[in-house]
Amino acid sequence: MVVTAENADFVIQLLAYIESRFAVGAEYSGGGISPTNEPYVVLTGGGWFETIAQAADDARAKFDSYAVDQVGTLYWRIRPEFELTKKGWRFYMRLLISNKSASHEVADA
Repeated sequence: MVVTAENADFVIQLLAYIESRFAVGAEYSGGGISPTNEPYVVLTGGGWFETIAQAADDARAKFDSYAVDQVGTLYWRIRPEFELTKKGWRFYMRLLISNKSASHEVADA
């Protein structure tokens, strides 16, 4: 995907929305297991979208569904990404919201 100012704006807006809802934990580069020793959750589009705006709306809806009863800290493995292919737009993110304490040493955010 070619990153344009418009595409970047959708990522920035989605990230700001998500991170305004929870405290954000420190980065951790320990692979597929979060600092709390829990697996990350994959959120991805339910289909292909004609516009990035539609994909961003779907991303926000998927996040809201996941986050509805969650409390704690948000840990990112992969921040929101948008992809444009011949089929259309999709999004992908990998995260965890947890009320458990980090059990790994983490780098400063």
